[in-house]
Amino acid sequence: LMAGRGKVILSGVALAVLVTVGMGTMSMRKKTASSRPVAMTVIRNGAGTITSSPPGIECGELCRAEFPPGTIVTLQARPDERATFAGWSGACAGQGACGLAALKDAQISARFEKAPQQRTCSDGFCLTRAPRTKGSILLGLWGSSTRDVWAVGDRGTILHFDGEGWSDVQSGTSATLRDVFGLSGSDVWTVGDRGTVLHYDGKKWASVPTGTTGSLFGVWGQAGQVWVVGQAGTLLHFNREASPRSIGGIAFVPVVAKKVRTTLTGVWGSGPRDVWAVGQGGTLIHWNGKAFAPVGSKTTRGLTAISGTGPQDVWAVGQAGTVLHFDGRRWSSMPAGTSSVLAGVFARRPDEVWAMGDYGTLLRFHGSGWSGVPTARAGVTGMLTRAFATRAGGLWVVGHDGAILSQVEK
Repeated sequence: LMAGRGKVILSGVALAVLVTVGMGTMSMRKKTASSRPVAMTVIRNGAGTITSSPPGIECGELCRAEFPPGTIVTLQARPDERATFAGWSGACAGQGACGLAALKDAQISARFEKAPQQRTCSDGFCLTRAPRTKGSILLGLWGSSTRDVWAVGDRGTILHFDGEGWSDVQSGTSATLRDVFGLSGSDVWTVGDRGTVLHYDGKKWASVPTGTTGSLFGVWGQAGQVWVVGQAGTLLHFNREASPRSIGGIAFVPVVAKKVRTTLTGVWGSGPRDVWAVGQGGTLIHWNGKAFAPVGSKTTRGLTAISGTGPQDVWAVGQAGTVLHFDGRRWSSMPAGTSSVLAGVFARRPDEVWAMGDYGTLLRFHGSGWSGVPTARAGVTGMLTRAFATRAGGLWVVGHDGAILSQVEK
């Protein structure tokens, strides 16, 4: 007996049915009747979700459901935005919907593979938009190697680059994360709104108590010490040697900078006795190992970020194209050829400093002056916020609309 694309074979009391559904298969084999519920177990490999009709299965890595004998169960595989469905194995085969008759316990495996991320390249940079960040804002960037880079942003976004592609990582928070910095690949910090501080120990991210509910904008650390800056002059300090506790009990100590009540937006240092912080109204303060003291910046424009290569080479940027440089003796203003708001700065070497900001602005200092780097042809139109390069090579720039620029290696 033939019926459509299915085939029914009768042989004594045994009944076998094979039905093709899309590109998948449905198989039934019944020898004896039974009223015992039939168990179906689905094992997922990769990023995706498996659901069933009738309902019962809706799983991540592993799920199990029982159905009345004889029920036709259809399984659907839905890959995440960063993945594709590679196919079934076990009691199912192919890549389409899979139908199974609940006649005996069955195990099915579903495999998802990472989807290639689209890149647009121009003028020495390639633009990637991490799939889940479409429309979001990336605000912080740091990495320990070319196979270990972190980006953070609004709505608790944490992304990780493993050398092949960017993927989402659960942060456990919906607060906007505004900066990220690491002392090593297993000692990474991110800070953000509502006093949020998270720490990564090489396995997972965990919340760290801070004692504040204000927004935190910058984090930097070295040699077991971590500095955090934020709203209304907030300065928090953690010294691992002085407070060697587990992360859950970390005590960030508030530090008071006299006469500083403005929001601090960035922090960087060359060592435990040389830490700088910048903020609104041209605020510039310096830590000498004992206390913070105000330093004249000769500007009232808001400063947004700070970076350097050493105690005699420090850069700060801010509103209206403001660029300041410290040579170890004094701060001076330097024309950068733009009036755009500059949101970030990263000093890689004394002759290679990057600044970025509004309307896809990307500038490079090459030892004697600043020049613009075209980004529009790569598809960037929104604000760029942060850049970072690892010691082993590789340069990344992130910004609004989930933009991730990577420098093309020559």
